Amino acid sequence: MIIGLLLLTVGMALILKHLVSPGAVIADSKAPLVERIAVVVTGGAALGFLVLVILLAAIMGRTSPQFFAASVSILLGIAAPLFLWRTRWRGIAEGMAIIALGALIYLSSASYGLYLIPFAILLMVGAAKGLRTPKPSP
Repeated sequence: MIIGLLLLTVGMALILKHLVSPGAVIADSKAPLVERIAVVVTGGAALGFLVLVILLAAIMGRTSPQFFAASVSILLGIAAPLFLWRTRWRGIAEGMAIIALGALIYLSSASYGLYLIPFAILLMVGAAKGLRTPKPSP
């Protein structure tokens, strides 16, 4: 639960940093390696879980619409940096992903939330690099 709350705080800090001081898009080659690895690994895992949720919903057939909508929205929130990597919304998407992952860990801390902690640590390290990296001047 503490890691989930910590992720919510770091995600909000990252979103606020990019909302207060919007800058030019950082080229892919200038992004820290840790940040690139965190986005690819976590986004890929989220897309894999999304496919799993869709397959389970199709096989079971009795899945509630609320569960399906919540699962899809949280997993798409975690995968958002993959889709918005080359846009100026990348920092906000990373913050959204951290918040979505923190909410998922907080809500499921007793069951599968423990398995998401390595992704959380990876995203937090990438976000810390992103928070410390100065924006290029236009």
